[in-house]
Amino acid sequence: MIGRTISHYQIEEKLGEGGMGVVYKAVDTRLNRPVALKFLSSRLLGDPEEKIRLTREAQAAAVLEHSSICTIHEIDECDGDTFIAMAYIEGTNLDRKIRSGPLEVREAVGIAIQIADGLQEAHDKGLLHRDIKPANIMVTPRGHAKIMDFGLAKLADRRRITREGETVGTVAYMSPEQTRSGGVDAQTDVWALGVTLYEMVTGRLPFRGDYGPAVIYSILNEDPEPLTQHRPDAPARLELIVQKALTKERADRYSSAAEMLADLKALRAQMDSDRYEHSREIESLGRRRKRLLLGAIGAPLLLILLVVVGVTIEKGRRNGIPRGEPRQVTRGGDFEFTPALSPDGRRIAFASEREENLDIYVIDARGGSPLRLTEDPAADRDPVWFPDGASIAFVSDRGGGVGVWKVGQFGGGATLLLEDAFYPAISPDGERLAFSRLMPSGEVFIGIYSLAGDGGERLITGPGEGIWVHKQPAWSPDGRRICYATAHDLWVVPAQGGAAQPLTTGGRFDSEPAWSPGGKRIYFSSWREGTLALWAADAGGGGAVRLTMGTGPESHPTVSRDGSRLVYTTTIISAELVLLDRVSGGEVVLSGVGDDPCFALAPDKSRIVYTAERWGAGIELWSQALEDGIPVGEPKRMTEQPGDASHPVFSPDGEWIAYYRIEGNERDVWIIPASGGSPRRITDHPGSDSHPAWSPDGEMLAFVSDRNEHRSSVWVLPVRDGKRAGPPRPLTGAGVTAFAPAWCPDGSAIAFVGPGENQWEVWAVPLDGGEAHPVTRGAGAFRVRYDPGSDHLLVSGNWGEDRRTLRTVSCASGQPMDEKPLVLFGGAGADAFFDISSDGALIAFVRQSDSEGDIWLLEATPETF
Repeated sequence: MIGRTISHYQIEEKLGEGGMGVVYKAVDTRLNRPVALKFLSSRLLGDPEEKIRLTREAQAAAVLEHSSICTIHEIDECDGDTFIAMAYIEGTNLDRKIRSGPLEVREAVGIAIQIADGLQEAHDKGLLHRDIKPANIMVTPRGHAKIMDFGLAKLADRRRITREGETVGTVAYMSPEQTRSGGVDAQTDVWALGVTLYEMVTGRLPFRGDYGPAVIYSILNEDPEPLTQHRPDAPARLELIVQKALTKERADRYSSAAEMLADLKALRAQMDSDRYEHSREIESLGRRRKRLLLGAIGAPLLLILLVVVGVTIEKGRRNGIPRGEPRQVTRGGDFEFTPALSPDGRRIAFASEREENLDIYVIDARGGSPLRLTEDPAADRDPVWFPDGASIAFVSDRGGGVGVWKVGQFGGGATLLLEDAFYPAISPDGERLAFSRLMPSGEVFIGIYSLAGDGGERLITGPGEGIWVHKQPAWSPDGRRICYATAHDLWVVPAQGGAAQPLTTGGRFDSEPAWSPGGKRIYFSSWREGTLALWAADAGGGGAVRLTMGTGPESHPTVSRDGSRLVYTTTIISAELVLLDRVSGGEVVLSGVGDDPCFALAPDKSRIVYTAERWGAGIELWSQALEDGIPVGEPKRMTEQPGDASHPVFSPDGEWIAYYRIEGNERDVWIIPASGGSPRRITDHPGSDSHPAWSPDGEMLAFVSDRNEHRSSVWVLPVRDGKRAGPPRPLTGAGVTAFAPAWCPDGSAIAFVGPGENQWEVWAVPLDGGEAHPVTRGAGAFRVRYDPGSDHLLVSGNWGEDRRTLRTVSCASGQPMDEKPLVLFGGAGADAFFDISSDGALIAFVRQSDSEGDIWLLEATPETF
């Protein structure tokens, strides 16, 4: 089969073989993407009716679109062989992971949450899996679980018990009702998930036997050994979850995957808190001394002891990170985000694309049908409530420019509050509006606008008070302080003016702060530890503590006034790194790269270098060999340094790679041999140096630095043999903020992205030190490159649309020359990063598919959050 072309699939290698058939890795020659082809065993399809049933099952399963479910592309037949084409998943089979030893408890719980979430999605659409087991779960290098074989398990379910000698492995995951050949439902999948979770944690099955009937007897008549007997470090709550999933009586078992998912998420929240180790010590003490205590003390003394223990636990609860029971408020495939809880905690305002347009909605915190408040064709987002709960402020680009608008709680006409402003926040007294504003210099600062009638406004942050952008202001409950986010960390500034101070340091894109009602704690989202999750920090400073696991991922926290509810968004944004052949129009997708890479094509197109975080240590450079624009072999890791690598770029001769590294608040440019070796630091200024770009002759390196009055400018530095060959000099003055420089082919000028009248535009500055001047108008620019072999530019941006595209632009007019864009990156906020080969034939870019987001709520007693 290797090398054959079946239908429009070219088979490359064999991936595995099992009772259902043989699986091969192949390339879809129509779409230039890797796929997995499963050729089904002929013994399973001897009856023509079986093929009809299988086709129906596969067609039904193909509608499932979930991050934890492997996508089915099609079912087809060729030369009498029936096969299913599905997404190719790079990773490790969960069964193989377990054979290497029990998983860490946190990892096992995280995988179980993803499986339960995928099952819930399928069950909501009326589809059962029927054969959940580790062999049908793939785990990607970044820890994402993928359920395989939806649409096939129903066929296997009818066949498995009749064949002796090959069923022990599968029978071990069957529910009691399956072994009796009774009806199956969602509880069948829940049982199998319980078995899988037990096996992940202990490394052994809960029901065992040397042959099929012996395993079935154990399932029907025996209780599994306590999970904590094999894993004493497992929390007692995990054992209760497994016990409930494996209850033989269906009435006592979890009734749905959603119910089990809620308990798993609550467990995960508990495990993340500071109370986890302390609670385990109490549980261990209770197990060892329970009998001694009950036998040695009388009822009065026991009562006193229970009171003391209760006070101790409650004190730990108050001092630790608070927890609540998770509840999903919205569902579906729409992108719903930026939630804001009403002051009474009963309603949630949020932005959504439900009606193919970004608008503001309000929904009851308990769920139900949302009320649409805005219907303008413009994009409306970032809602915040006024303290009386009667109105909502939000951001909109209606009227030709971004501004803050106001609408009533039940909708109606919207009125403009403040022009040229975004990220609104209403003060607790309702008299002031905090906002972010893009300044003419390109910097973004925090300001305060008076709503009391005088219309006065003033800036309260400035240069040096956080890197690059100041955004997402949040008022303290007493109205005296404002916490805001920068490019990486959180800062706090007095609302009346004064010096701002950093709250977090060395963060991974800490953002979206929200104060606790008492003002002692600040919740925020962060990419710390390799995933987007919610964290909490003491408002007076100190270390951050993780609140959620980031399997959602989770972001945009908001807290009710009484502290009983915390609402957040879980977001799924699928992105892929694509290589586009400009001549043929063919595309190749690089799998396993990650969701948000920076990358660079070698001048001779022999490879692509990209950034990825694979083992949790940080973001490093990886190299993937290419032949004719197609990946060959496995990617190789190039760097291993503290911090994160970003924005690699090849020298024109392909001998060197420049990049910058983020470590804490420091950013410096480095160079590494393209063939591998030790990297060298090229800049070491206390300022932030980033975005390197090679000159056409390879003798100079342009980069962006804020060492000049804390404003990002373009600097140039001579280099030779991968080393700094002289001092850097500024090319642009302090009057224009600059990002993402790119050299023109003759080396006489540098283009860069900088602020225009209302949005980011492409600028150019001559190398001889002349004045910088704008090139484009209305681009909403993100990145720029010169198109090799022409005098045109390639510019990625919004171009007045609600999406980001790549356009060919005339240097003379600054306007697009093509009727149809070269590349569609995705929505208005998609990462429009791209690179082009030196001959202009190959373009690398990130394409973002439709985003999905749902609103979740953590509910607890008042004053918990």
